[in-house]
Amino acid sequence: MSNWDYAQETPTEKWRSAMTLPRKLKLQAVNGTVELFNYPLKSVEKLRDLGTSQDLSIDSKSDKSLTFDHFNSSEVKFKTSSRAFILDFKNSLGENLNLIMDAENQQFVLDRSRIWKSFF
Repeated sequence: MSNWDYAQETPTEKWRSAMTLPRKLKLQAVNGTVELFNYPLKSVEKLRDLGTSQDLSIDSKSDKSLTFDHFNSSEVKFKTSSRAFILDFKNSLGENLNLIMDAENQQFVLDRSRIWKSFF
């Protein structure tokens, strides 16, 4: 959605800018072209609350479901040798957030299309 689609009625509740972190921007030459890189500032590390942590291993073509209370703000770290996978995050409102690694199309996708149910 373009920002112009709601230019007169900008949503300001709950999640506005919730996925924004202070960032360091850097222009860098890569294979003869200039690309923009952005990284969260190192000072963001100090904002973390390491409340719950869990290590687990999931075999190929397996599903694993975890349930957490008060999962409003979270950080998920993972390591994988897989070149294709989907991480599906769901909440009690029926909203879904998907992280998709699509090796065939060489894409990493953050699909937020099914998290707006509670806003409308």
